[in-house]
Amino acid sequence: MRNRKRVFYNSHGEEPLYAMIRAAAGDGVEVLTLERDDAGERRAKLAEADAVIVAATRFGAELIAAAPRLEFVHHQGVGYHDTVAWQALAARNIPLALTPGGTAESVAEQTIMFILSLMRLLPYADSELRQGRFHINSIRPLTRDLAGRTVGIVGLGRIGKAVARRLQPFAVKVIYHDILAMPPALEAELGVTRSDSRTCWRERRL
Repeated sequence: MRNRKRVFYNSHGEEPLYAMIRAAAGDGVEVLTLERDDAGERRAKLAEADAVIVAATRFGAELIAAAPRLEFVHHQGVGYHDTVAWQALAARNIPLALTPGGTAESVAEQTIMFILSLMRLLPYADSELRQGRFHINSIRPLTRDLAGRTVGIVGLGRIGKAVARRLQPFAVKVIYHDILAMPPALEAELGVTRSDSRTCWRERRL
């Protein structure tokens, strides 16, 4: 009888990723990983797995059928609809867990990075510099400061709220559109004002 449960990571990755997963899992489980993105190896590992972590690689009904010992599935994120055949799990009464807050902070920070990159034309400047063209002053009239601008957020969920909090130091006006109105106290805390979708699109210019 095995002393530890075996957890299979369904996507192929590099060793640093696997090491991070093993560290988070602790010594109580054995983490099974793929040496290559190979269907045969995947099925062999699934045959021994008690649980599966689903990332980008779809965990379809055929893979679920290849895991006779499967007791639990953890989706790495919230968008399980396209990546997990949840009906096949339900037919076997196998629980499916999600990670609602797993990436909200990282995605919010990346959103701020994209906004600033867009305002400063960094993708263009980087591409030009890599080709030996260093624009000292030519793009300066085209770049913009974020301060004083209006930022629209469509959907004020976990990520939207995290973005709004990170925008506060930039002294911007933040409007949002959502099917639900946030409580006034929360709007005040986030520094946001609810608006309709058309206004959000009209004000989308940075």
